[in-house]
Formats: sequence, C-alpha cells, structure tokens
Amino acid sequence: MSDLVKRLTIPAIVVASFFVLWDTWAIAQQASTIMGDDKQWVMPAKNYANTRFSGLKQITPENAGQLKVAWTFSVGSNHGQEAAPIVIGDTMYVVG
Repeated sequence: MSDLVKRLTIPAIVVASFFVLWDTWAIAQQASTIMGDDKQWVMPAKNYANTRFSGLKQITPENAGQLKVAWTFSVGSNHGQEAAPIVIGDTMYVVG
C-alpha cells in the first residue's frame, strides 16, 4: 500500500464514522419524537420503556363491548400473526 493511500485512509475512516454516527443520532431523535405521539406504534413494545400502552381515549371500558371487526388481513400463514404490528404514519407493517 502506498504511503499516500495510508495517509488518506485514516481521515476517510474518521469522516465516514462521523457521518454514520450523525445519521444514527438523527434517526434516534426522529424515532423519539414519533414515539411521543400515541397514534404511532414504532416498535413492538410501543417505546424503549416497553410500556405496551396507548393513551388514546377512543376505546373505554364503557364502549369496549360494542367493538366489531372493521377489517382483516391475512399474512398467508396457518399459524396466524405472532408479531406486534408497527404503525408509522398511515402505514402498518406486519411480519408473517
């Protein structure tokens, strides 16, 4: 390996590492902001605290008995849906 390549490799690795860390930080900040919205369910346990709780007030003990199936979705397997769906914006992500 030439001396020039050796001298340029370390700075290139440092710069690339900086951008990777910056992007990771930015994504984490965005996820934290989204997690503050109860309409968003961005990870299986709701948030990093694993609360598995939504503060939405549409379903109450008084009206829970009146719930009906609004829609269904098949993931194409006989064992059913085992993983928690993730909701981000208007999109629901499921694993079959």
